[in-house]
Formats: sequence, C-alpha cells, structure tokens
Amino acid sequence: MLRLLSTAHAGRAAAAELSKTSGIHRTTVRRILETLADEGYLARSPSDDSFRLAAKVTQLGHGFSDAHCASIAALPVLDQLLAELQWPTDLCTPNGIDMVISESTQRSSRLSFHHFRELVRHEIPMLRTAAGRAYFAHLEEAQRRAILQEIVARGDAEDLRLAMTPGLIDTMVAQVRGRGYGINDGEFSYDARVGALAVPVLRDNRVVASLNVIYLRSVITTESAVERFHGPLSLAASRIEAGMRAMLAPVTDSAHGPVSAPDECAVAT
Repeated sequence: MLRLLSTAHAGRAAAAELSKTSGIHRTTVRRILETLADEGYLARSPSDDSFRLAAKVTQLGHGFSDAHCASIAALPVLDQLLAELQWPTDLCTPNGIDMVISESTQRSSRLSFHHFRELVRHEIPMLRTAAGRAYFAHLEEAQRRAILQEIVARGDAEDLRLAMTPGLIDTMVAQVRGRGYGINDGEFSYDARVGALAVPVLRDNRVVASLNVIYLRSVITTESAVERFHGPLSLAASRIEAGMRAMLAPVTDSAHGPVSAPDECAVAT
C-alpha cells in the first residue's frame, strides 16, 4: 500500500482506488490503510477521505515529497483560516504545468459555491489562476523557463497565448513578487464569477505550494479582497512553513542522541 500511494496521482488515493489498482478487496484495503494511519505512516485527508504518506514514512526511506509535507502541515491551518475568513481556501501544489488542489475547505465553508468532489485533486492551470501565479512567480528563472517551454509544447490555446505574449509573463512575475500575492480577477475562464487571491508557501526559501482564498467577485472587489485576505493568508502560509520545519526536524533517539530525519521532500513538479 505504501508503494502504491507513493506513485499515486498527486500522492494520494482513496481506498476504492487502491483496491482497484492492487486487486485486493476494498474492505481489506481499508483495514490496511486505517492500521497504517493509526501507526503514523499514513495521514487521512478530511477533504475527500483519501490517504497519503505521513511524516513517519521518512523512516522507511522513500516517497515523501514537499507536496506531502505542505499538505499535512496545512490541515490544521486551513481549519483556522476557514473560521477567520469564512470563504473557502485551497492548498495547491505543482504538477507539471498545472497546479493540483491538494487540500480544500470547500466542504466545510458555508460560503462554498463549488461542488466539493469536483475540486479535490483537480488540476488548475498555472498561468491563469491566483494559486498558479503565486507559485510560478516565486520559482527560479530557469524553472519558469522550463515550464513555459512545456506549455508551448503541450499547453492549451489560452495558456499558449499567455506564454507567447511578449512581456506579459515578466510583468506578471514582477507584479506578484512586488505585491507578495497572486490575483485571479475572473480571468480563469471556467467561471468568471470567481475571484481568488493566493500567496506562496516556502520551504528553505524554495516555493513548494501556494495557499489561496476563493470568493465571488459580485460580493468582494479585488481591493477589498487584498485588504481582507492578504494578511491572514500570509500568516497562514507562515504557519504551514513552520509546520513543515517541525515535521522534518531531527528526531532525538534516547540512546544515541539527535538523529537527522531523512530529507526527502523534493519539489514535486
């Protein structure tokens, strides 16, 4: 089960998915997953009842990525953020030229306006969303160039237009870096009603994820969104970063003293 989870899409899967992949009866798979979760090797996501590798699995020597770290550290923070903001928030992690919604409070938010099951593990474009822009703008230049080359090779028409427009990407990157947040003011065409604001989540000065808040543009203007949400989102991102540091801090062995935890949180792009 650990091997299957380490190679699953977005690093997570539900019992039914693992049952289909492994050929093992769903009830048996569920029992195994719950046992591994009880032992600390797996974490169960309240977003969609899926399972992912947990911090303790680093002791086994494989499969724990920055995306896993950020998602696990984000769980309590997202709950606190929902209580403060009311509007739904997402923790998004990179997947090639897209972002993946790894955790979400869509199910819990009374202001949610999307169907929950359609969002968790859903991929959203990097250049047209607040979450994607907050992540992309904080990458190193070489990483941004590689993503743009991949978009030119296989991106959809709208992403291709953005990537190929002279000066547009440089302007976007400068704006996001200068402001400290990314904005989607209805530009993501799947739903022009929606606005979003997002901030980067860093580990060792590397961007590994982004944290957004989603709202209806008919209710909140862009200016109000910045005033209301930027501060709380930035503080929440800092808490996630602190959670990641604590998760990967050296473990003390009572017999042999400090033991460094295996550092296998590589950027999951």
